[in-house]
Amino acid sequence: MGTDLPANVFHLGVGGMFVYLGFFQRDAEVVRRMVGGLGMLLLSVKGVVMLAPCYGESLLSSPRWR
Repeated sequence: MGTDLPANVFHLGVGGMFVYLGFFQRDAEVVRRMVGGLGMLLLSVKGVVMLAPCYGESLLSSPRWR
């Protein structure tokens, strides 16, 4: 399995949450907390992907992903 499927699932999930917040959620407090949480999720995932090669083998080039 390549890295395209996990990346697509991740981005579709985050995009789906933003669509839910934009069109269906009316409580400003809930929207503020969820946008902050999704931002932290994106920041942490991107940080791990960028820093992983510094500590050895890249997470995305593992034989189990092929």
